[in-house]
Order: sequence, then structure tokens, then C-alpha cells
Amino acid sequence: MIIVAHLARSLQRKVLYEMMLPGEAISATEGHRLGFVNRLAETREELEMIITEFGRRFQLTSPGAIALGRRAFVLLSDMPAAQALDAAQFLNLSFFLGSDFQEGTSAFIEHRAPSWARQQNVESYRL
Repeated sequence: MIIVAHLARSLQRKVLYEMMLPGEAISATEGHRLGFVNRLAETREELEMIITEFGRRFQLTSPGAIALGRRAFVLLSDMPAAQALDAAQFLNLSFFLGSDFQEGTSAFIEHRAPSWARQQNVESYRL
């Protein structure tokens, strides 16, 4: 039942309830239709292309921003809107004071690709 805690964040309650009670698996197509699966691939090659493109997008983004985004998603998803906005401002503060923000700003002004730090102190993004 531990998986229910995760699935409850991704599926409508009535859909999850209907799936959960008989314990039946669903197809990838049905998962996509329900919004539980983001993309479908017909072939292994297509799947590898999707994965490669998805990974490439991460190479362009600050590791600190990714870490902060993941943390914010987990923390803010279940908060009431007003509380989530307050917490998001607090999270943004640590990013704006960090090296990735400075590097991103400098790279933009200098018309060059940013050189992100390989090791980011993720602890600095925790509440």
C-alpha cells in the first residue's frame, strides 16, 4: 500500500481507488490517457531518443535549480496556495544568493553558455 501514497499524487482518487481494489495492472496507453504516463514510445529507438532529449535538457539547466525545483515540488505540492507562495519565496532567496544564479546572470549578459558548478550544495536549498 506504500505505492498508494505516491500514486495518490498522480491520479484522480476515483481512478486510483478503482485500480487499487482489484490490484489490476494497466497498460502504458491507459496510463498515458489517465495522465500518469507523460510519453509513449512505439520502439526501443524512439524510447532512447526521448530519454536522450530529456537528459539533454538537464545539461542546459543549473544543477542547483534542478535540486531546488525537486525540493520545492515535494514541499509545496500539498500546501495551500498562500502557504506555498510564502515558502516558494523563501526557497528562491537561497537560489538568488547562490553561485548558479550569479553564473547564469553573467552568462546571459556575456552571451555565452553558463558553466555550472558540478557539485552543488543541495543542503542550502532545504527549509
